[in-house]
Amino acid sequence: MIKNILFFILFFSTIYSSPRNQSSIFFREKINSLEIENLKEHVEYHDNGNISVKGSLIDGIKFGFWYFYDKNGKLREERTYINGDHFFSVNSFSEKEFIISNGYLKDSLQNGEWNFYDEKGILLITITFKKGIRDGKFVAYSPKGHPIVVGTFKNNELLDIISIR
Repeated sequence: MIKNILFFILFFSTIYSSPRNQSSIFFREKINSLEIENLKEHVEYHDNGNISVKGSLIDGIKFGFWYFYDKNGKLREERTYINGDHFFSVNSFSEKEFIISNGYLKDSLQNGEWNFYDEKGILLITITFKKGIRDGKFVAYSPKGHPIVVGTFKNNELLDIISIR
């Protein structure tokens, strides 16, 4: 029962919140405050002593929020594991810790809508993936955030493209 509740908290928090907003912080605090049997913190370190990976395991399976840092201690990637390595969300960060991409992986392949941003966190393009292959709608955006190109992929082949600028 508790695992089902946690699944829904994690799932909806990753869909409806970005890693830097109050809703996301609220869900992280709620998850961290729950007493879960067999929950263990996992930490790995770089050669220089800085943390490289930090997250939680339940019975040896990745669970919840995991953080990946570079050797200088800057956050590079945040993953939210819902079912171990089988399904999780990913947020990748720039040197200045802006999101540069986010989306979902299923069985270690990009799945669903992925967003790609420039180094300042401005949305550049949204692409739909199925099992790691571009398959579905994509939208490219202007620096001001307006859609300028829309198109469709099918099995990694570009079917159509429309400039709407």
